[in-house]
Amino acid sequence: MTPGAAGFLLLFFICIQIQSSSAQGSECQCNSTNSRCDHSGLCRCDPGWEGPLCDTCALMPGCVHGSCDLPWQCLCEEGWGGRFCSKDLRACLHGAPCLNGGTCVMDEDGDLTCECAQGYHGDRCQLRAGPCHLHRSACLNGGQCEDSDGFSDSFSCRCLVGFSGARCEVDVDDCALTPCANGATCTDGVNRFTCTCAAGFIGRFCSVNVDECASQPCANGGRCLDRANGYRCLCRHGYSGPTCQGQLTPAPANHSERTLRVTVSERSGAPSLSQTQVITVLTLAIATLALVTLTAALVLHRHCGHAPCRWGRGLRTEKV
Repeated sequence: MTPGAAGFLLLFFICIQIQSSSAQGSECQCNSTNSRCDHSGLCRCDPGWEGPLCDTCALMPGCVHGSCDLPWQCLCEEGWGGRFCSKDLRACLHGAPCLNGGTCVMDEDGDLTCECAQGYHGDRCQLRAGPCHLHRSACLNGGQCEDSDGFSDSFSCRCLVGFSGARCEVDVDDCALTPCANGATCTDGVNRFTCTCAAGFIGRFCSVNVDECASQPCANGGRCLDRANGYRCLCRHGYSGPTCQGQLTPAPANHSERTLRVTVSERSGAPSLSQTQVITVLTLAIATLALVTLTAALVLHRHCGHAPCRWGRGLRTEKV
């Protein structure tokens, strides 16, 4: 194919494409004011318009009984009013919403109100002007007044938690049941109480004992015993003091002074005896030995008389 022929074919195809596009544009039926046709022939609507041909206006969002001539309108149908055409303008005619002889009144916006007869009140005149209505603020401290919607001759008060009395005038003592533990001080409030804890206790009710051993106050391997508002250290051998921080000095090794103490104290595990205690024990031992000897001599003397006694077999005695 010659270059001239190739150029002619290219020009031919370009002309066909232009004719096809012109034919497609002439077949588009979209509303030219509110939309445009895309390359596939579909209508692309402008904001506020809808429908296959973009010839239908969009209603205001929330419009109930209305229509539109332009986008975002809400033109109410007959018998309906309000911004969203949702209020029945004929409610006063067929609904009879007002009770106890009340008169129904409708304003231009479709809002309904009731003009109540004497002795009644409420948005629909459903309440009678009873004791609660006549005695404003009959109940104190936020209490709710009740009189059977005004049809009772007397009223009663439903009190909020923390108050009591005929008119909710009494603040209940929340400390009456002694909720605070371990010697804490209770302070009464409005439907609440506060506990001021004694030293060594925490928590809402002061029931949690502070662990003074948590900081490991005992040194040199001492064992800590937690107590109320304090602690005690059990020290290892060779250490002393409140926190076992002191080291004991070894005593001099004197054999003559420690012989009795080792025999009595260290072998038996009992505490060491003082010098006064040792003398007392020895005196009692000597007195006991003398008493036993004297008792034996008296027994022998009574048995043998003045004659000498001879000992034979079986430990028997005979007079000579």
